[in-house]
Amino acid sequence: MEENRDLKARLCKLEARFDSMVDLATNKVKEVEAKAIETHSATLAKVKTCVIVELREQRLQAENTLKIRIGGLPQAWETTELDFSERINFLNETLKPIKVDHNAISRITWRGPDLPIPSGHAILEFESRECRLKLLQQSRLLKDTKFWIAEELTPLQLKRKSEELKKVHEARKQGKWAVYRGGKAIIQEFRNPKSALPTADPS
Repeated sequence: MEENRDLKARLCKLEARFDSMVDLATNKVKEVEAKAIETHSATLAKVKTCVIVELREQRLQAENTLKIRIGGLPQAWETTELDFSERINFLNETLKPIKVDHNAISRITWRGPDLPIPSGHAILEFESRECRLKLLQQSRLLKDTKFWIAEELTPLQLKRKSEELKKVHEARKQGKWAVYRGGKAIIQEFRNPKSALPTADPS
């Protein structure tokens, strides 16, 4: 009987230890599950944020495919009351020999009380990419003047511009063809001309 009592006491202790281990394991599982859910939620939030940022950037870049920015314009550009046609004439008079086609422009934006555009800047929106390209090609005519014409860039592209230009300069030093276009460096290897076929030795 004493042995039975000892055995029962040991069994009770073992059961108590087992129950304690089960509770501890259950709590650990719950902690792991909670951390997994928290980590999963944080990961999903980060992915969602990255997707939203990327989609917004793509939308801005798509909108800018029809826009260019002109800088260095006189203060009269902002303060003078002019209608659309008069502003085009103002640009043509100021940017000679640059020629801005009235029919190619759908919208002009300049510095205003609610617009974060620097003083002396104008953003032109074109009817087509071809019209935009024609004006961009004339930008070389403004060399050695205070005026300039450039592609309209997104804030993210402006932030990365110096880094992309550095890539262009490094590539050119290595003898590669490189330009800065669309807010990024475009680099290609020059195609080497085909070597002449060896001629037969006349001797």
